[in-house]
Amino acid sequence: MNSISKFSFYYILPLTMGFSIGLILRDHTTNDINKKVSMSLANYYEFIDEEVEESMKDEYPEVSKLIHLNKN
Repeated sequence: MNSISKFSFYYILPLTMGFSIGLILRDHTTNDINKKVSMSLANYYEFIDEEVEESMKDEYPEVSKLIHLNKN
């Protein structure tokens, strides 16, 4: 193996794979947290029997969908 191949196999490849896996894990965690917050907000607005505020609809668009699914 020449020096460029060794360098890219031992240094570049693990660095890019680690960075990619880190981004995937971060996105998975963020989506999981957003899903939990949306479900909690849907339960809250369903409990108080009020319409979802516009700021919440903008930030968490799934809340109104979850409320409509629970009512059916």
